[in-house]
Amino acid sequence: MDSSSDEDDTPLGALVKPTPAPVSAKKSKKESEDVTLANLTKKRKSSGNAKSEKKAKKATPAKSSSSSSSSSSSSSSSSSSSSSSSRAPKNDADTFYETTKGTMIQKLMCRWWYAIEWPSNEVAESSAPAGHDTLDGMPGVFICVKGDSIGEILDKRDPATCPSLKNLKKKNCNELKGLLLEALNKQREQLVEHEGEGTSIEKGIQKEITWASKVNVEKAEKEAKKHGSAAGLTVADGRCSAGGPVDLT
Repeated sequence: MDSSSDEDDTPLGALVKPTPAPVSAKKSKKESEDVTLANLTKKRKSSGNAKSEKKAKKATPAKSSSSSSSSSSSSSSSSSSSSSSSRAPKNDADTFYETTKGTMIQKLMCRWWYAIEWPSNEVAESSAPAGHDTLDGMPGVFICVKGDSIGEILDKRDPATCPSLKNLKKKNCNELKGLLLEALNKQREQLVEHEGEGTSIEKGIQKEITWASKVNVEKAEKEAKKHGSAAGLTVADGRCSAGGPVDLT
């Protein structure tokens, strides 16, 4: 009885054995945390390397594009320089257009009908021959509409008086200046009559009149002779400036 009572007096806490904490679980948890941290650092490093590689890839084509642009610009400059070097030098016929006489001729050919009568009234008012019709806007020029010569052109205008470049070059600068001023003044008069004063076209014509009035004919003649105009340069285009083709060769 005594022994059983002694056992009953033993506290229950002493009878229960304490269970030790699972060491292996704590270790595995720490190890897993260490592993995950290591993986994170590796991922960060790998992502940083990938970004630097991407930046390097982006920078590389920029260099190639700049080099390609520089090479293309150098090739274009070389081609332009080669084309300019291969360009033929100006001859007397080309430089004549830049002289004062050449300029007067070009300005006169734009408005010759205000100062030059061509063709003559006799030719302009002539009737069409048999089997021919008059070409509209080209007095003195007819086209065959019957017979074996259908389509052939009959030109009764005088090529010797045609206001072509070849014929106008034969005139001296004094005559050209007078014809140019006459043509400009008549053009201005008709313009003012139809549109009034102060238009932009009238101002342009007035500038042409001022320029022509200041031409030194003696100086212009010497300049033209220097470039060979007096020697009778051959002109490829012998056509008159209006009214159809005229064979002057």
